[in-house]
Amino acid sequence: MKHDVLVVVHCYAGDASQVEAFLPEYLHHGSSVLVLSPTDSPVRIYHPDVTCGVGGLVGWKGTHTVQRQVIHWTGAAKYPHDWYLLHDSDSVCLSRDLPEYLFEDPEVFWANVIGVDRSLVGTPADVGVNFQPPYFFSRSTLHQLIQQAEVLEIPPGSAIVEPHDWNNAIDGFYVQLVRNLLRLPYKTYPDGATTWPPDTQDLARDVASGARFLHGVKDRETLDHLLTLWNERNET
Repeated sequence: MKHDVLVVVHCYAGDASQVEAFLPEYLHHGSSVLVLSPTDSPVRIYHPDVTCGVGGLVGWKGTHTVQRQVIHWTGAAKYPHDWYLLHDSDSVCLSRDLPEYLFEDPEVFWANVIGVDRSLVGTPADVGVNFQPPYFFSRSTLHQLIQQAEVLEIPPGSAIVEPHDWNNAIDGFYVQLVRNLLRLPYKTYPDGATTWPPDTQDLARDVASGARFLHGVKDRETLDHLLTLWNERNET
């Protein structure tokens, strides 16, 4: 079944070559692709099926990065799609098809959830969780994220109160909005994997076991190897 999905790639100028290298995998779902980058570190991808936008300031941590994320969410919301798959430049979905479980409940926020055993995700015992890309959610959830962020009225230089010390990073901001303020249901991909914390996961092992939603892929050579493993597993 074909679903109306916008694929969004968050990046900055230093990521441009990697985004271009991963472009076939961002496009292979047959969905529109929106590349969003900071105003002071823009990325331009020249492809007929890719739209580029800029907003906010470059940075990995700090209040200005949270403000940039809200600007990017607002930009993505201008596109009339029902669903959103949000990548960082080092995240990817290996399969052309997106699994149907993503579309079963528009209230669920999907991510690679770390910091707790998988069996505890979404329970009161998962204090200390963090959300890592890719992120997948409905248009309704996107609007709720934007509205809740606007209620916070985050001034420049202020600190974001998080349930743990993620240093005002985007992933911690997702946790604060989704888990603590909006109290939305959230789940970790059953077929996801991430390399964070470092050295605790091996993506090749996880892909061989069925993982497709990946975070921490740093170059085309690694991605090609993972795609080979994915295709070998799914051709048998």
